[in-house]
Amino acid sequence: MADTAVETIGNGVINITYAGGGADWDSKTHFPGGLKVKAIKFFPSAANDVLKVRDGSASGSFIAIMKDALNAGSCDMSFGEGIWCCPYIVIGDQTFNTKTSIVIMIMIA
Repeated sequence: MADTAVETIGNGVINITYAGGGADWDSKTHFPGGLKVKAIKFFPSAANDVLKVRDGSASGSFIAIMKDALNAGSCDMSFGEGIWCCPYIVIGDQTFNTKTSIVIMIMIA
């Protein structure tokens, strides 16, 4: 199976999952001018999975680093009224036990 990021967009939520080994995900594919992110929710595949989200590109600064250290089943990061950015997920930055089992939800305004 090809390395792909699978996304669904609707009702103010972008859902990202992975098929195969995974690939970088760039929000500018659908939102070239950026978007207002209100929150990110991460459903890891195992305790200590880490999600890192950059702004704009593979070398952009981090806007979120999330870790499920307690094996609670999810992590949340809220940005209050929202921040304008271009979320970018570099698959090489991530620490996922099983890539095909994680879910990332980006809530947008």
